[in-house]
Amino acid sequence: MLISDIRDEIISEIGQDTSDTDFQTKMLKYMKSALRRFPRFARNRMLVSTKSGSLSAAASTMSLPDTIVSVRKCWYQTTDNRRVEITRPGTDTFTEEYRGNGSGAPNYFIVRQDTVEFDRPADQAYTIYFESFIEIDDVAAGDTWAHSNDRAEILKDGAKMNYYVQDAEDMEKGSFYADLFAKNLKLLEAEYLREEFPDYVEES
Repeated sequence: MLISDIRDEIISEIGQDTSDTDFQTKMLKYMKSALRRFPRFARNRMLVSTKSGSLSAAASTMSLPDTIVSVRKCWYQTTDNRRVEITRPGTDTFTEEYRGNGSGAPNYFIVRQDTVEFDRPADQAYTIYFESFIEIDDVAAGDTWAHSNDRAEILKDGAKMNYYVQDAEDMEKGSFYADLFAKNLKLLEAEYLREEFPDYVEES
């Protein structure tokens, strides 16, 4: 399914003309706005991706790769492809472990806005990998929707919310779709908790 297919479904369902190119552009904007809310209000495997960046020799900081919202895990790989995880402690522990005068492989890291700081200057160049929750709003009409159809329905609810509030100024319908959108984002979060924590009990 293409992003344009989902867009046209939304346009048809709200009773507008699917051939109106100006409205197509407007609806794509509403879809992007809805997609920006996914990683902010729900954790889910559909939002997880692995990004990488370079840590230079003798450096103790690097830029966080683009589109990352929050980091789940961080690691580097040895020459024999063994993964070595880098721990993310609390700020106090990181401060205690920081060794600015020595050098070596990174053991700890902390994220400060768009910068990743490590506990010591690197003894060599490293490729650092981040398993992260990412932004998914950078889409074009011709892109393929990479997730399941039920996730597309959540996107449609969010786009309709934006349309009715910002364009049609129908607050009743806007509130209806806002509630539906929020409810389904919570279901995505609950699904994540069940997968990550098998003993998780969902509140009734």
